[in-house]
Amino acid sequence: MAITEKDKAVMMDLVKRDSFLVLGSRITKHPFIVWDKEGGEDQIYAFTSEEKFKEKEKEYRTDKYAMLGIKVEQKSMKQFFIDLYSYGVSQIVVVNDEGEHAVKMENVIPKPDFSKLPENQQPLLNPSLEISVLYFLQEFTRDIPMEEKTNLRELEEEMAVNIARSKYLLPVRMTVEMPKDWDGKLEDGTFDIPYLANKEGEFYLPIFGDVVEFNKFNAQNNMQATIVPIEQIQKMLVGKCQGAVLNPASMGFRLMPKTLDNILKKVNG
Repeated sequence: MAITEKDKAVMMDLVKRDSFLVLGSRITKHPFIVWDKEGGEDQIYAFTSEEKFKEKEKEYRTDKYAMLGIKVEQKSMKQFFIDLYSYGVSQIVVVNDEGEHAVKMENVIPKPDFSKLPENQQPLLNPSLEISVLYFLQEFTRDIPMEEKTNLRELEEEMAVNIARSKYLLPVRMTVEMPKDWDGKLEDGTFDIPYLANKEGEFYLPIFGDVVEFNKFNAQNNMQATIVPIEQIQKMLVGKCQGAVLNPASMGFRLMPKTLDNILKKVNG
């Protein structure tokens, strides 16, 4: 769909500011995702003023969702919009003094195209996985009786399919120097796996659904990432490892061995 003059004006007014606010989830630490039934879009809300943000936040707090505000500053705006593609967002609703105006992501910033890169250099992205987990967590943690969460089963089933069929980034520390054309395949004795430990002394395996989340974890740039299927992750959840944690720097979604077993049996038979 071609961008309209109104789209241009609304987005220009938003991005020329020093910062703007986004409606976010306190649970996932991501923008709060809303399904637009009429247009069939997965959308987020961006606000030109704190007053407008508080009005919308109040609506969702009233519905017992755990909300927060995410401040997007000028220096990080471009990356913020690009990252939305990795979460599966297709539309931004800008709320300003004139009301609400929906702009498709393709009219905000072009979708990154990595098709010209060699296959082993293309970054891993799982928008279907990411957005299904976000929707599930938003609804599962809603502070209402479980029986009132009428669409939770549907969200859970969709998420389970995406978990089973997706591939993941597994962080590793190489113990030997790898060639520049390393294909990402691991050989015994060449790597260590970093685990996360909680206050109770339990260990969890960090895994990532996309390169954006891996880079948050790898802030010191001292790790490599290799792409693995969920079946390989399942085999690693043994001994003192209690489970895997998807995107620990943000949503921190735990996948326990029994949960993974059930998902794979149900989806793969």
